Amino acid sequence: MVRAMSHRADDDIDNIGSIKRRALRIKRLGIVAIGPTDLFPKRPAPTKADAVGAAKADNKVRRTHRQTVTREIEVIDERISLIDARFAASRPGIVTDEALEATAERRQLKELRRDLESEIDRPTLIDREGRQLTAHDRAMVRARARELAESFWVNAERAAAEGDHRRARNLRRDALRSRQIAEMEVGWRGSLAGYGNFAWT
Repeated sequence: MVRAMSHRADDDIDNIGSIKRRALRIKRLGIVAIGPTDLFPKRPAPTKADAVGAAKADNKVRRTHRQTVTREIEVIDERISLIDARFAASRPGIVTDEALEATAERRQLKELRRDLESEIDRPTLIDREGRQLTAHDRAMVRARARELAESFWVNAERAAAEGDHRRARNLRRDALRSRQIAEMEVGWRGSLAGYGNFAWT
């Protein structure tokens, strides 16, 4: 009699939805709860030493970023001074393409300088996807920035020698913001005006 009731209960379980059927069978077996598992162990809580180490690393990143941006601003100021000195003694009333492009370059560099001043104390700590940046990430971007700067300067000199002063001054600006361009390439920041899909002005 008990066996018959057991078969009848199995038949009833087979006639209901799969989720509920599994639940009823688990209940019949006496399993009332599933205990903790080690398949996904919790990460240990950060210690005081971890917090101190993270703070030191963060301070180093901020200090290095400030030094880098400060040097970038100094180079821009040197370029602006060179432009001013070169055309201060130019003959009044005579306007050349080179002089017009120099005026435009000076304006561009002033704008770039303001951009750098606004970010001097705001280093990029995460990429646009929210991933924490590592020392390796920063080293790769620094190397890429150096590569870009050298390439831009060489091409700027070539363009100037060919008389294409507009292309030359835009390439010089890109050389002076090569770090920002490298950061854009790896997804640390959004697009830059006058670079990539934007037309040079």
